[in-house]
Amino acid sequence: MSRTPYFYLEKFNSNTNKWEVYLPYIKNDKGEFKQIDFWPWNATHDVFNAFTDTFGGGAPSVNGVHTGLPYNVSEEVKEVAKHFEEGYTFYWISYADLCCEALRVPQVEDPEWEYSEDGDDRVITKMVDSPAVVMKKRVDEILSVMDDWWVEENRIYYRIVYWVC
Repeated sequence: MSRTPYFYLEKFNSNTNKWEVYLPYIKNDKGEFKQIDFWPWNATHDVFNAFTDTFGGGAPSVNGVHTGLPYNVSEEVKEVAKHFEEGYTFYWISYADLCCEALRVPQVEDPEWEYSEDGDDRVITKMVDSPAVVMKKRVDEILSVMDDWWVEENRIYYRIVYWVC
């Protein structure tokens, strides 16, 4: 079963004292500009499970994740989220906390079945980037386009607000 992600990168605007959605724009087929999807892949369940409560099974496994919409969430996210209020859990994490978690847990085990020719199946465990690293890489991709020159010193001014249906 597929899950649909709703992820928004926000940046704090010190001039307006408000959080704003912070994503680049692309031209669609009609020549109109639209914001990119922060997370366009809906089959990355390992990431979704780490950043959510895994279908009610407990707290997110990524440290620094907060439950609920931030009280000062951007107007754009608030508008979209109001269509999902009943039955969905909202989350957010600061980019600073995400960076700390990516350093704390850079890789995780990924068990994979290997099928041999003589029929003795076995599990091979390999190491892969942790969900925090995968998410940080996506934020880094966006920020490299939007704000590459001052991100290192201002990680606390970015956050990801999200829910997964």
